[in-house]
Amino acid sequence: MIKSIVLAGVISATLACSAAHASVVGLFNTGAGLATAADGQADANYKAGGTTPLVTYYNGAYVADTVGANQSLWLSTTAGGGSQTNFNIDVTTTFTVTDGSYHITGLWGVDNSGTLSLTGAGGSTLLSTISYGYPAFQSLTGFDFTVGPGTYTLDFALNNQEGPFALRVGDLSISAVPEPSTWAMMILGFVGVGFMTYRRRNQTSALTAA
Repeated sequence: MIKSIVLAGVISATLACSAAHASVVGLFNTGAGLATAADGQADANYKAGGTTPLVTYYNGAYVADTVGANQSLWLSTTAGGGSQTNFNIDVTTTFTVTDGSYHITGLWGVDNSGTLSLTGAGGSTLLSTISYGYPAFQSLTGFDFTVGPGTYTLDFALNNQEGPFALRVGDLSISAVPEPSTWAMMILGFVGVGFMTYRRRNQTSALTAA
């Protein structure tokens, strides 16, 4: 009986983790699946003004072309870094959670400054802010949030102050948040493991004494 509880807890946790990516649809690193170090490739997942896809942009002065375990690339309005003038731009990417709850983390950077917000049916939540300066594109800033079923938009309200414009989102990680029943099964499993270990120690002690 105890072995069955332990096994059920392990299986429940494994299934919850493996289903995470299948249940979060449409969320990608910038430039996911595109070739590295090549300007001008359209990324349909990240759009300026909600309609115009950004394109890949390579600049050796920025951080390397890979972040963590997952590839991501810098994007701009046009190949070569876009306009050299000052301007504000809103970039969005939309994704859907089909079932369950998920904790999502990632990194982002921009030249020059901006804010990142999460928008859903319940309104908008500010996730992160990047101020102008080298940290904006020589290092990346983290963000994290937890969402349940629904459609969501990551909103990047960005500002370019001369020079090239670029946005990057990388190292996205999606993990399932176990349901209460799954937590209960896992806890029972751990209790079962502890009990089995305790019983075996007692049996070993009894045999040694005999």
